[in-house]
Amino acid sequence: MALPVVLLALAFIARFLGSGQEVGANQDEVIGAGGAQRIELAPYIPSSAVAASGTTFFTREVEFTFQHDRVTISGDPPPSSAFGVDDGIQMRVMHPDGSVVTWRRDFNHECAANVPLPAEDVTGLFQPGLNRVSLTLYDTCGGLKGTTSPIWLTSQ
Repeated sequence: MALPVVLLALAFIARFLGSGQEVGANQDEVIGAGGAQRIELAPYIPSSAVAASGTTFFTREVEFTFQHDRVTISGDPPPSSAFGVDDGIQMRVMHPDGSVVTWRRDFNHECAANVPLPAEDVTGLFQPGLNRVSLTLYDTCGGLKGTTSPIWLTSQ
């Protein structure tokens, strides 16, 4: 009698903990029944010295399937947290038809201070179907590199 109760409890716990599990590489998750996704574009990168001004310090390529949902880029937790990079971010999106669009943000104003930005709607960068996203984090002012948190791409 105790074994069925234990198995039932384990099944309940597994189902409870199983919601929102990863379904692919690069921290890609499917959230809910609507097909929403969350992809970690960049991990948290602790602040550290750069070797030379103007260097790229992180790149990643991911695939993102767009289905007419709202898409945001944000910090952690997604989809509404501010995000920041010391000093800049570029996202290049290749559409299913082969066309390309580039989006950039600089967080450092006149090399005086990095200021995180609020989560941003980037829906206009995507076309329906499989989009290939190339992310680049770069330094412009010398000194330090890093992120304020992981950076997420979320559809909802």
